[in-house]
Amino acid sequence: HPAMTQGDFLLALGLAERAGALGRGKDLSEQEAIRAAAERLAGTGKDAMGDLFKVLCLTGKPLALPPFA
Repeated sequence: HPAMTQGDFLLALGLAERAGALGRGKDLSEQEAIRAAAERLAGTGKDAMGDLFKVLCLTGKPLALPPFA
């Protein structure tokens, strides 16, 4: 499978939905901390890891492994 960015990988696995679920019912400062953490993991730009790191999947035979194409 081709390599993909950490940001694309995490977003395809549902990072945005999980962050939203974690923030539901929390106060604004806690919601902002969760949003900032998700942005740091999957975002692009300064201090973000979304494009900095890559994810690679190797298999012995062709397999359909979401989120890899």
